[in-house]
Amino acid sequence: MLKKIVILGVLVVFFAVACGKQEGEKRVVEEKGAADTAGQSRSLPEGHPSVDKGMNMRSAAVQHSGIKSTKAKEIRLSDEIKSKWKEVEIEVTDSESDAKDVIKVKVGVDSPIGDTGFSVKVSAFVPDYTMFEDYVSTRSDEPNNPAVFVELLKGDEVVASGWVFKKLPTFNSYKHDRFTVALLTPLAAEK
Repeated sequence: MLKKIVILGVLVVFFAVACGKQEGEKRVVEEKGAADTAGQSRSLPEGHPSVDKGMNMRSAAVQHSGIKSTKAKEIRLSDEIKSKWKEVEIEVTDSESDAKDVIKVKVGVDSPIGDTGFSVKVSAFVPDYTMFEDYVSTRSDEPNNPAVFVELLKGDEVVASGWVFKKLPTFNSYKHDRFTVALLTPLAAEK
């Protein structure tokens, strides 16, 4: 009897942890790529975009993480991380002229895209991107999962913005009809 009670207690604790119902803890939000093959309907959180049965789950993750949400997540980085990673190299492709430009961009500074009248700004560089419930941060100071938050500007107006990932471009939330952006190389500050 005691053995059954202990096993039942372990199962209850396991399921409580697995369901993430512990209050006060920060939980990492992970996008799962598993489709609901059983066809069971699930309720979505308030504000979540609808997911069609035939939709590729990777594209659903991109839409979910995009700037289209009503509230963008805060980016939390230490001063040490910010001072280590001050520049990145990005590739900007102009679909109108088929031109590709590699641009070295300082984080937080607008950089013109040729003579197009547009500029690009990397608002943040995150070396090891991870998303928590209400903010974005980094797991380490090494570029294991590098990402940049990019803003495309026409004059002073932001016309597109979103995340660009070096290793997982299918998760990019930055979208624009004319200009695409790829993260090439993060550049660590020299000591």
